[in-house]
Amino acid sequence: MFETCETRCLCERLRGVCDLATAAARLSERIEQSAGLADSSIRRIEVEIEPTDPLLWAAAQPAGDRAYFRSPEGDTDVAMLGRILVADDWLDPRVGALMAAERPTMSESPCGDPFDPYLLVTRAFDAASVDDGWLPFGCERLALSAVEMRRVVGRSFLAVHLGGNRSLSLRALAEVASTNAPPIGTMSMVDDGDLAAWVEAVDGALAEIASERMAKVVLARTRQYQSATAIDPVALLLRLRIEEPNAFHVCIEESQGCAMVSVSPERLFRREGLEIVSPAIAGTCGRGSSPQADARLAQRLLGSDKDRREHEIVVQHIRQALEPLCQGVQVSREPEIMQLPHVQHLQSRVVGTLIRGCDDRTILRRLHPTPAVCGTPTQAAAEFILATESLSRGHYAGAIGVVSSARSDFAVGIRSALVQGDSVRAYAGAGIVRGSNADAEWLETSRKLQSFDALTRAL
Repeated sequence: MFETCETRCLCERLRGVCDLATAAARLSERIEQSAGLADSSIRRIEVEIEPTDPLLWAAAQPAGDRAYFRSPEGDTDVAMLGRILVADDWLDPRVGALMAAERPTMSESPCGDPFDPYLLVTRAFDAASVDDGWLPFGCERLALSAVEMRRVVGRSFLAVHLGGNRSLSLRALAEVASTNAPPIGTMSMVDDGDLAAWVEAVDGALAEIASERMAKVVLARTRQYQSATAIDPVALLLRLRIEEPNAFHVCIEESQGCAMVSVSPERLFRREGLEIVSPAIAGTCGRGSSPQADARLAQRLLGSDKDRREHEIVVQHIRQALEPLCQGVQVSREPEIMQLPHVQHLQSRVVGTLIRGCDDRTILRRLHPTPAVCGTPTQAAAEFILATESLSRGHYAGAIGVVSSARSDFAVGIRSALVQGDSVRAYAGAGIVRGSNADAEWLETSRKLQSFDALTRAL
């Protein structure tokens, strides 16, 4: 998958199960014992700890360089502190070493085989959209944490990564704290976007669609919230997961007072070995006041010509992106209803078996951006968005994921917000196709932003 290089990745698991403080002390001691490790090597040392919620742990750590990623299923649940590796290029030899590592399929060790290190990968919607408050995040970045907490099937592990400079990892371990998360106060909504500008943008999109220069374009808007005090983004995510318990939960802190949070319902792709799944999600309606009302709305969505066309555009994009990379691709015969707390979506399952040698970098570039966040044709839609939207998308509608040699999992960065000091700017978008209505699409974005409206209510 990557060129071989002198850099190696070594992984080790210490025996036993201990509390957090003991684990940090044991890992520090093991680092001191590994002083002879070659500078070109990357090393992971981990130990099992008492069951701990990684997000609660992350919220208790010093602000400024924290990250968190959890899949909707909860089988990927990892918090990260500090960074020993930051790369803007997938071809960096250190990245290659991490992605080329071959792990045993069955443990023969009394304490179990160690996990592969996770690289956290972030990719902006496009390079032209990275300005304003998004500049610290860059366009595309791969990072390996200094300290990691991972929860797997009810078991928790604390790990440290070494990359030549042991002092970085030792300092991060020294800051490992308890799991007392800070509180977050309520906020006020201070700006709900410009409806007149939205109507003008939708009308312009419909004109382009009528002229057949585009078949679909996704337009976005923002909603601004304000707090009386500085906002802790990880504590904010703790609050949001109450609203969206079955979404991706993501927080990426670039510096103190600058972070992205996301409770995205949408997976870009997931790879387990050579098996890949990339769900198609497009077409939206609201929730009803009862199960019967939900069912009626869902049936209307399934029968909506406009929503089915919007959904099929995404299905075909994913199929065409994956077919050259796979031995075979299968698509659900009919879309199903994906039910979320505030909206319902059409969803189809697209699965395939990758050709050996196909890497995550290639998959990411072929799939992102999907028509669900950009439009089709991609280039025409992207140009229209850049010319029409006054906002900076940054990493909203980008890709966020974790990768290792064995597996990877990427969310589409929707239902996202940029946290800056005492303010939160939340983003939502709607797909515009023939038959779209500006007022209805504005209402759709309002429904998608309801999770963030919970921040205005006291617990």
